[in-house]
Amino acid sequence: MIFTYWTHPLKDAPDSEKEWKTLTSAFRSFGDEDVLPLLDQHRAGLQDLFQRISLPACKSDIARLALLYQFGGLYVDAHAAPTTGGPLIRTLGRLARLECVLFGKSVEDNTHRIDLVNSAICARSRSPIIGKALNLILDNLYAHFEREQETSEYIPYNLAVVSGAWPIGTVVLDRSRKPFVVKDELRDRVDILHLSEQSDHGFRLYRHYKYRGKGQHWRELQNHNRLFIDK
Repeated sequence: MIFTYWTHPLKDAPDSEKEWKTLTSAFRSFGDEDVLPLLDQHRAGLQDLFQRISLPACKSDIARLALLYQFGGLYVDAHAAPTTGGPLIRTLGRLARLECVLFGKSVEDNTHRIDLVNSAICARSRSPIIGKALNLILDNLYAHFEREQETSEYIPYNLAVVSGAWPIGTVVLDRSRKPFVVKDELRDRVDILHLSEQSDHGFRLYRHYKYRGKGQHWRELQNHNRLFIDK
């Protein structure tokens, strides 16, 4: 299965959906009504916390991992568009021998890091790696929620670190090495595919951005919006 998350897909489907469904009948858009029933199996009361999140990008970070854990397959952001079927089949085919396929870019600077993205993730159903990453994210969210409950003031946060690709990297990467590499114990379970203009894994990121209004990117919103809505 190939899927994306969109808060209300039945009311306002993402622009990319038509392209994906033209290529494959295996594509699906999941919404909140699909995600909410899955949440409490990961943490009691998570449905309530999920609905109090103010940034859609943060909700999406949780939803994609909860859906991957439940169903497996390839998750892609709503801005991603398909290329051709062959590379897509090869990407999904990696799950025959791997538990999880991640995507990232090498960063040529003194940090020696792999810049993982969570805009696309491929995993088997019930992947322990996905489960661990989701639990790290939930720990971060509950910790920040408790801090916000203690004050009415804005408390700074970095969504990439709280719920984005960073927790996934924490599970998968050995950051004690330079350059970063997949942890030894996960090398036969995880692969990281390089993203570039020359590579083709069956999709292209950042192709559809009509849904993004000016000043509505999470990097901008996180600078002044509290992460959780007060009841």
